[in-house]
Amino acid sequence: MSDEVLTERRERVLVITLNRPDQMNSINTALAKGLVAAIEELDGDPGLSLGVLTGAGRGFSAGMDLKAFAKEGTPQGFQTYIEKGSQKPMIAAIEGFCDRIDLVGYSMGAHVSLGVATEETRVRSVVLGGIGGATVTGAAFDRSEIADGLIVEDASTITNARAKGFRRFAEATKADRFALAAVMRADGVRPTGLDRIAVPCMVLVGTEDDLAANVHDLLDAIPGAKLVTVPGDHLSAVAEPAFAEALVDFLAGVEAGAST
Repeated sequence: MSDEVLTERRERVLVITLNRPDQMNSINTALAKGLVAAIEELDGDPGLSLGVLTGAGRGFSAGMDLKAFAKEGTPQGFQTYIEKGSQKPMIAAIEGFCDRIDLVGYSMGAHVSLGVATEETRVRSVVLGGIGGATVTGAAFDRSEIADGLIVEDASTITNARAKGFRRFAEATKADRFALAAVMRADGVRPTGLDRIAVPCMVLVGTEDDLAANVHDLLDAIPGAKLVTVPGDHLSAVAEPAFAEALVDFLAGVEAGAST
């Protein structure tokens, strides 16, 4: 690993630090190659479930190192990172420059987004996909069966229909099944302070999504929340063109409102 990119293991998390603070972590060839190597470390180690990307010093990254670009052209390895990214979840820990945030989460990600939206003052809008009233009233299904289905070696032995669906979705998206199982097994904590969410909020669910049942209980808990439905169940709705269209339309409206 190059000095321009540092890695630190914290249990199942790999913290990846862009380490050119005197140049505001701007991207040159050494940094680009170091970033690719760090992502390969994350994806190739079954003991790692999540990456956190951050920057040393005062800010996250100033972008391209223009002085290096003028001498060498596009940083070698940077295109590899753009095209491949990471197979495992990545979180950007940004310091200093991100003053407004649009949160979009689906299923487990929506629960995370909901928790952030109740506490983080920089949130400008939030989209909650694939969740319903159980988020407010408590879990309505046995999460342990889904967790077992995610980690069992032979998927053909899964008998629970919902667990089968989660397993197919995890495999199709190349998600870390063990990380998802750990989330499922964690004690559920109902979010509090939903009435404090004062930013535009869209709840986006499939018409056949039984995990988003009683969605109006969630809508009633968030002032001004808007419901949009698209065809499909919990696993198929997210792939519907109407899902992407609703998301883009909502964010475009938020942006237009912010610019007026």
